[in-house]
Amino acid sequence: MFSFFQVMLLRTAYSTRKEFHLAGKLTGHGGAVLCLSVTEDGKLLASGGADGLRIWDMKTRKQLSVPSRAGVRGAVTAVTWASRSDDPDDTRAVFFGTQSGSLVCWKQLPGKSDVVAFEEKSELQIAGASEITGVIFDSSTGQLAVCNCTGVVQLYSVDGNLRLSVLFSVAMDGIVPKSIVFCKGGDRRLLVFSLYNGAVYEFHSDGSSHCLVEGSGMIGSADVDLTKNRYITDDPSQGVGLFRLDGGRLKTFEVKETKGWRPRQVTFADEGKTVVSGSDHGRVYVFDRRSGEVVDELSIGSENWVQTVLVLSFLLLELVELDIIEHTQATECEGHSTIMAARSGDIDGTSDIYVWRRQRTERDSINTLTEKGYLYKLLQVIMLAATIAFILQNSGLWHFPRVHIVVEQEKSGTLYDQSTSASPVPRTSTTRDNRPSSGAFVPRHETLSGMGLLTLKRRNEAAIVAVQPQPSSKAKSEVHS
Repeated sequence: MFSFFQVMLLRTAYSTRKEFHLAGKLTGHGGAVLCLSVTEDGKLLASGGADGLRIWDMKTRKQLSVPSRAGVRGAVTAVTWASRSDDPDDTRAVFFGTQSGSLVCWKQLPGKSDVVAFEEKSELQIAGASEITGVIFDSSTGQLAVCNCTGVVQLYSVDGNLRLSVLFSVAMDGIVPKSIVFCKGGDRRLLVFSLYNGAVYEFHSDGSSHCLVEGSGMIGSADVDLTKNRYITDDPSQGVGLFRLDGGRLKTFEVKETKGWRPRQVTFADEGKTVVSGSDHGRVYVFDRRSGEVVDELSIGSENWVQTVLVLSFLLLELVELDIIEHTQATECEGHSTIMAARSGDIDGTSDIYVWRRQRTERDSINTLTEKGYLYKLLQVIMLAATIAFILQNSGLWHFPRVHIVVEQEKSGTLYDQSTSASPVPRTSTTRDNRPSSGAFVPRHETLSGMGLLTLKRRNEAAIVAVQPQPSSKAKSEVHS
């Protein structure tokens, strides 16, 4: 059982507007937590801080076995997961950068599914030997991008054995890159956000670059919504700024500053509908992007600096609430925004990673079955097809085939054509080669075997549903004669 002190400590973290509930916490870091990254399936979390890198199993909330030198390189300042889309073995690795300028790679060891451990594959000293401020991996191309405080931006190719090959290395004069993001497109362009002048630079695969957005002010962190061609930045003097990639400012989300300038991590959530920001006073702010209103405020239970924020918007293994139950079990829940946050200031003792999950509403359940589900998409397709068919039929450009439903009464030996008349039609038996028993030839397009059948057999009757083409006027007269 957990002690009374542990339970009370966890309860100090709370949601002010109850849009999110506290799902649990991860305990083990000593000192500030500076960066977070999660695998695409949401099962593993990598957290970097003053005491090095730790990897967590999100189902059990336990740390996994990592190399013994995890904390000897100093603070971990940037981290990203890497897995190639063309890798049949689904090799999982994590790249992280340190305050001293080392780029390190750990690879998951092969083994049983219930045993997860990592080994160190490589360590590389980045040019400039200064703090690595950003690292990101693109699974579609197998490329890794890195930047550091001296203005160095590097792009690597990562092979199946996790070996790095330099594609370009550029030193930007007078620029301190703070965030780095891959763009969509054939050459997988890079966006680099500058710390002190607020500018955004675009890099191509050959290392050439240009200033995409002339900035003003400072950028503490940034995130990009590529589907909507917009981005957000942490502007310590104002809050969170929302911009178009062409440079136009759309909105500002106010986050108060209480302790002087400190960078705060910002990120999109809910497919770009929500904006999330850390703060210098122990709270995470969740904004509605369209209205700019505060959706919720999440407190970590202290007034410490919250620089590190991570948002998950896919299937995640739920952490049992509050950790009060002695025997707990994680259950899989439907994808909803999950926010992780941790303290980032000078901290003595342990620093917990808090996990909040958005409350599920009745409207969300309906959306899962309609707007975001297959039923809604299927209905859209059916309505579109019906509309097109109606237009074509009434325009005279296309004639629909007549549908004949023929019910055969096995006992009476009589056919009823329900699409034209209720009058009995004499039975005419046919052979397998589509000839009547009398031997007269029947054209294939006028026989059931040439039109496709669906036969429903019951105890005393068989129903045959067939689509018969519209005969021409001449054909009609011949049939009736």
